[in-house]
Amino acid sequence: MAVAPGISATGFERRWAIALMIAVAIAISYLDRQTLPWALKSIQADIQIGNQTKAFLDSAFLATYGLMYLGGGWLLDRIGTRRGLLIIMIFWSLACASHGFAGGVIALAASRLLLGVGEGGGFPAATRAVAEWFAPRDRAAALGIINAGTAVGAVVAPPLIALILLHANWWELASWRWVFFITGALGLAWAVWWWASYRTPSVAPDPVSAEIERAARYEIGRDRHHQGRPTLLSKEREAEQEEHEGNRVHLRHQHHPGHERGTRTERNLARSVHREVPRQQPAR
Repeated sequence: MAVAPGISATGFERRWAIALMIAVAIAISYLDRQTLPWALKSIQADIQIGNQTKAFLDSAFLATYGLMYLGGGWLLDRIGTRRGLLIIMIFWSLACASHGFAGGVIALAASRLLLGVGEGGGFPAATRAVAEWFAPRDRAAALGIINAGTAVGAVVAPPLIALILLHANWWELASWRWVFFITGALGLAWAVWWWASYRTPSVAPDPVSAEIERAARYEIGRDRHHQGRPTLLSKEREAEQEEHEGNRVHLRHQHHPGHERGTRTERNLARSVHREVPRQQPAR
């Protein structure tokens, strides 16, 4: 695959490393959402959960998960990909871990709602990171790598959760609680990795994106000018507008009826003076 203009070979390799890193985040996301179904039998020893309650818990997660596709995208547009995905990952990892403290169905429902809020921003963040680092010709491949994380998370979840249920009986806590604590800790560890590794590229990955960025910066400068905070772009635009207004006033003055009458008067006066001045006779 060709390297995008303005990005070095090192940057080219780094882009694919970023795609793999985000794929790991998506795998953790799918692992976290599988914890409740796979640990359900163990949870039922402490909390009574029937089929209707299980359906209610699933609906609680999906409701906020769907809504946060919009909310997560809005957040990322405001604070950027690096900080945005960091907040999203920390939020959903803590929400996942909070299941381990639940003492009843209401607490589990609250944890499922919060987990949906956090995980709903995962795919918008992944898409934004791909747009920042990949030219259009490579974005499908990058998104393919990232979406593969969904399958990886679903495949890893059953054996990992079973292993924890069999061996995690520390500090006199039920093993199902450790399922949520450990998977939540994985997300927090990934957040540290993300913050240390990800940087927004200084050069857009393709000319079209660069042009869009320039247009966005121009619009931001104009908006700040209207808010009373002029920038270099707004000052240049103000100078252009003043010059345009000056030209328009000058043209309006030239075509004003009074100006036409004054011009005709000046021409008539010049003709009168010319007639009154005697013509000089040639010397004899």
